[in-house]
Amino acid sequence: MSTPPATITNYILETLRDDSNLSAIKTWFFGEPSTSQFPSSPWGWAEWTGGRQQPGATSNAMNTEDQFYIVIVVKHPDHEQGEEDTLSYVENTESALAADRTLDGKVAYSWISNREKQRPFNDRSIVAARLTLTTRRRKT
Repeated sequence: MSTPPATITNYILETLRDDSNLSAIKTWFFGEPSTSQFPSSPWGWAEWTGGRQQPGATSNAMNTEDQFYIVIVVKHPDHEQGEEDTLSYVENTESALAADRTLDGKVAYSWISNREKQRPFNDRSIVAARLTLTTRRRKT
């Protein structure tokens, strides 16, 4: 049996909320929030973004790779400090997720497959980082 993406997303959020190195991030959303929900900085979200499926070794087996975005948003009046804070949160997020590559047995393996920095809203006081977590799971 394969673990649904919603269960994996919830586990990712639980892992990030429980990590003491990310305790400054008080609010984590399931999926991208609307702009009316933006809380105080820093904050973040995790969301399933899809993936690919391939037939497995048997007729009813399926290999699935799913991707999840993990986004961290920092607003700071000193843009250099905002950059430093964001990089620190990225490193700590990577460490938290690398500590349990199977996400408590929910997937066969997971890894950060992409990292990127963004400047939303053309505002130098806001820095966002988006990590892509790729997971591999098998349905038999």
